[in-house]
Amino acid sequence: MRVLDWTQKYLQEKGISGARLESELLLSQILELDRVGLYLNYDMALSSNELSRLRGFIQRRIKGEPLQYITEHQEFWSIPFKVGPQVLIPRPETEILVEEALRVIELERWDEPRIVEVGTGCGAIAISIAKSVPSARVMATELSWEAIALARENATTQDVSSRIFFVRGDLLSFGKAGKTGRWNLIISNPPYIKRGDIGSLQREIRDFEPREAIDGGIDGLDFYRRFFVDAPPCLGKEGWLILEIGADQGEDVLQMMEQLGGFKERRIVSDYSGKSRAIIAQKAGQ
Repeated sequence: MRVLDWTQKYLQEKGISGARLESELLLSQILELDRVGLYLNYDMALSSNELSRLRGFIQRRIKGEPLQYITEHQEFWSIPFKVGPQVLIPRPETEILVEEALRVIELERWDEPRIVEVGTGCGAIAISIAKSVPSARVMATELSWEAIALARENATTQDVSSRIFFVRGDLLSFGKAGKTGRWNLIISNPPYIKRGDIGSLQREIRDFEPREAIDGGIDGLDFYRRFFVDAPPCLGKEGWLILEIGADQGEDVLQMMEQLGGFKERRIVSDYSGKSRAIIAQKAGQ
């Protein structure tokens, strides 16, 4: 398939790393084949419509648009998710949040764990937990109606929509509606990038991913300041929270939690590269 070789060469010339893989994924999307199927049909000739779509995809990619937005696909927790520019693209390192959530659920032996994900985006974390724990009941909050629509679509595709309740709201605003003290676990991958650092990020992130999903304020800690005040009343007795953090934010976040109070068993969790990735804490007993 000469078009595959040409696409790879062109992307390489435009500075796209992983050009071969990206070429395969773009063509796979157009031909509705997996990568194995692509090579099994290596001699297939593209129609004029398929060639036109490929050129459009290539132009979008060389302008910096993330591959995942072009293919509308990102895998997380071995689950395929539909993604788009209305949501942050789920990262493999964020899977540590799901791992920790499952560990806590097993530790506590809750019959029907009640879980909140704050800022669900495409629903990756909430849906991954719901699929892994069939007894779980999940509420997923999000400010963007467009993101909620996409997350609902993913939940339906993964057959967990009956166990995930999507709510439009800011942080833990649901707690003001009489829903306090009922949740076993609150989990979130919040915005935590320092505002002044956003300009130096990869263009795929800086120019295309939702700013509200990455901008953590001047020092990157705005979310945590608000969250640690509102979270304890929303959790049931000795409930847990799990939050993603920036690699250099662990000690600052732990100190903030200590000053505000309300939590015990506070600790930093590292990802598989050894970088600080999450904070996990348990609500102090009353």
